[in-house]
Amino acid sequence: MCGILAIIGKGKEATLVQQLSKRMSHRGPDESDIHVTEKGHILAHERLSIVDLHTGKQPIQGTDSAWMVHNGEIYNHKKLRETTLKHHTFRTTSDSEVIVHLYEEFGYDFCDMLDGIFALVVIDGDDYIVARDPLGVKPLYYGMDERGRLYFASEMKAITDQCKSFSTCPPGHYYTEKTGFVKYYKPEWEAHEKAVEKLDLQALQSSLTQAVEKRLMCDVSFGVLLSGGLDSSLIASITSRLLEGSGQELHSFSIGLDASAPDLVAAKKVADFIGTTH
Repeated sequence: MCGILAIIGKGKEATLVQQLSKRMSHRGPDESDIHVTEKGHILAHERLSIVDLHTGKQPIQGTDSAWMVHNGEIYNHKKLRETTLKHHTFRTTSDSEVIVHLYEEFGYDFCDMLDGIFALVVIDGDDYIVARDPLGVKPLYYGMDERGRLYFASEMKAITDQCKSFSTCPPGHYYTEKTGFVKYYKPEWEAHEKAVEKLDLQALQSSLTQAVEKRLMCDVSFGVLLSGGLDSSLIASITSRLLEGSGQELHSFSIGLDASAPDLVAAKKVADFIGTTH
């Protein structure tokens, strides 16, 4: 969970923007940085280090004049580096950096290439793109001040006293000055009544396992929230099995007011059974 802040428009003091960004420091206690572009636009980032702990600080510059900030995780970043972006030179091993290179390669048409959760801003000269993941897992708000400058932030409190109007960036959309909001996420939904194949439990298990596995891509310790119910217990169990033999410890966390509450008791039983540090 990082915090991003972007201001599109000239004339804003960098020191003030740093102060605004610091309102989200709880989202990223590891690093804080800011970049003012040649055109006067500003990007700020509060970082929680998850991937590439030492060189993955943001804002990140692309090959030329584009800069970006990102909150989230890009699960297919290694595959993108090895295939679509194999001719690009990267500055870091961070999953976030693929975003700015995809912009350089494809312009605005790259969001549906990202498999992950994200809120992002890329600025290139006076051109820019802002995007949010398909389901809106990562928050992103925007506003406009009296001088027409646009603000984008992970939390509204970073910009409330700067803007005259506010709204939420819709999930599954990107925004540019030229296009406005564009819906890039357009899945094909089919009614389950039209299904012709029988339920394949093995395929279901495989899909769920793969979904958990691709999320185990961090350079820090792993943790799971455990309520003691079926869903969280299943995810925790799959994670525990995937980490077997890796030497990595799995931590589990439960939240409650009374240690004797049924949910907490059930969660502790699950944790003991699968061997997490609870």
